[in-house]
Amino acid sequence: MSGNYYDDEFEKLKEELNNLKKEAGKDEEIDQENEIIEKKRKQEEEIEEVERQEKKAREIVDMSSVAAGGVGVIPIPFADAIPISGIQLNMIYQINEKFNVETEAKMIVSGLGTVIGASMIGRTVASNLLKFIPIVGSVASIGTAAAITKAMGEAYIITLKNLCIRYIKEGRPTNYLDMDDIVEEFKNNFKPPKK
Repeated sequence: MSGNYYDDEFEKLKEELNNLKKEAGKDEEIDQENEIIEKKRKQEEEIEEVERQEKKAREIVDMSSVAAGGVGVIPIPFADAIPISGIQLNMIYQINEKFNVETEAKMIVSGLGTVIGASMIGRTVASNLLKFIPIVGSVASIGTAAAITKAMGEAYIITLKNLCIRYIKEGRPTNYLDMDDIVEEFKNNFKPPKK
């Protein structure tokens, strides 16, 4: 027993019902009902675990956003692109680990890049062009790098949470998520940072 009053009472009632059904000769029906109840309980536990991992993943996004902003300080136009991409790839990898998703992070970032690229390329180029203006450009780039990384990470967390819950309810394993599902769900969740 779990110790929770309502769970204990539920178990007692279930046991009484099972005893009555056994007396009436309905053992097979009891087994089916118990199997359904156990499956539902397991799904609820898995969903609770997904929600716990969501909170832990937000810490990863916060740290990655700060790191991307720090790289945005580099005063040379476009020199921050590769380090920021590395930070974002690492962020996706760590979020996958929190959710126990084994889909390859590089494939995911590539797929997400198609969604993000169209909406963010103008802002990134403008931010890097501002680097030709000392101090002002670096400040603008810090904000842009951090904001894009934050928006990407938050959308990705929501994407994984939604897909994991959907897969759990469908009885599918959550460790390998379909790339098409990831990209489609990410499109629905990604909101470019406000200017």
